[in-house]
Amino acid sequence: MSQTLTLVVTPEIEAIASETHTTVEAVIHEAIATYLRLREKLKLRERLTQEYQALAALWRELAEDLADDQWLTVENEALTKLEKSLG
Repeated sequence: MSQTLTLVVTPEIEAIASETHTTVEAVIHEAIATYLRLREKLKLRERLTQEYQALAALWRELAEDLADDQWLTVENEALTKLEKSLG
């Protein structure tokens, strides 16, 4: 939904528009677009952090299972038999 808005533009915004040979509206549009992209990146980083934390917890659980030789019991037994048969 588009909406008409009245803004008070600071001299800094006008200076940026002048330096970049563009309009004040274009500068504000770019600032808003940049803000929205940054906001989306922050959401993704938060999700990534949560996923990494979940993975780290899973890794600790797997590491404990490996240390206790509880992981892939059938596969470990088969590998041990194969190693004995070769050796």
